[in-house]
Amino acid sequence: MMSSQKLQGSLPKMVYPAYLIPHCHDGMISVIEQLEITCFARRANRPGPIVDTSGSRVLQDAILGSGESRQMKELSINLVGQHKAEDCYLKVAKSDNPYSDLWVLGTNGLCPEEHEVSSLSPDEYGIVYFKFARKDIPFPISEGENDCIATVCHKPTNCNYWHFQFEVTLTNGTLLPPNPKWKDRMLKRLLDILVDSWAYPSFPDRVDLSVPLSCRVAAQSCA
Repeated sequence: MMSSQKLQGSLPKMVYPAYLIPHCHDGMISVIEQLEITCFARRANRPGPIVDTSGSRVLQDAILGSGESRQMKELSINLVGQHKAEDCYLKVAKSDNPYSDLWVLGTNGLCPEEHEVSSLSPDEYGIVYFKFARKDIPFPISEGENDCIATVCHKPTNCNYWHFQFEVTLTNGTLLPPNPKWKDRMLKRLLDILVDSWAYPSFPDRVDLSVPLSCRVAAQSCA
């Protein structure tokens, strides 16, 4: 990806959409029961086409670049509905900002100033879509004697209520231990599964865009 220094002053400034900002009365979202009819989106990790020569498969390095498989344990994806796929092109230029910090329930999020937001070019970056049309998420992954589980979790940031992560933990729910020999192999296998089973180069069929809106309900009074 381009560095934040290159982004500043080189791309058109954008007004950041208010519908992406968490509000103090928003609740946390669980879409596990609706995964078959929802859709997630992520900006491709590479410029150029995101399909192979068959035109129907997403390239693995469109999701994560070469050698980045360990990032699969916290893969960022966005629930599409009120969040639009093209919002993936928005880029907050500063790298040391509070906008990407995880949002705290019961507080208002933060809206970046216009001068802090740029838009990447759709001619240079594509969108990868994810439709989890099978019922086996969360699903188990094994590497030798190690058993893990992968789950789609709502992890809103201060400037993106619709941010989710594809998280991987041990089956007892604890975090993966640091630097185990099997860790990279297991996360690479997860990337293979994600691409082969659920990644699409274009917006998939039979997606209910009303599901995300119905999930955004008032959970509590503002402080």
